[in-house]
Amino acid sequence: MKIYLTDQAKDFPRLLTYLMAKPAMPFAKRNLKEKVTTVDIKSNKNLEQVDLDFLFNYKIFPANIMTYLTQWGMGREKCKLEIQSFNKR
Repeated sequence: MKIYLTDQAKDFPRLLTYLMAKPAMPFAKRNLKEKVTTVDIKSNKNLEQVDLDFLFNYKIFPANIMTYLTQWGMGREKCKLEIQSFNKR
């Protein structure tokens, strides 16, 4: 972990590229438990018609408190969501 006490925003792309090249923390895949949560939302629109950008373009803190760069933000890409339909039994 690196902690900086000065604004590093101009170096975010370089720092993020560096971090992306590092291995993730080790874990045992067999110990990971899958959890599925569903929420029924009543709407006249299909999920494909709803703008879901707010799920990933969140701003938790004002820029004068914390700045950050996400991997999808650096590439100016949108996160891809997998949308599945489930029929109720």
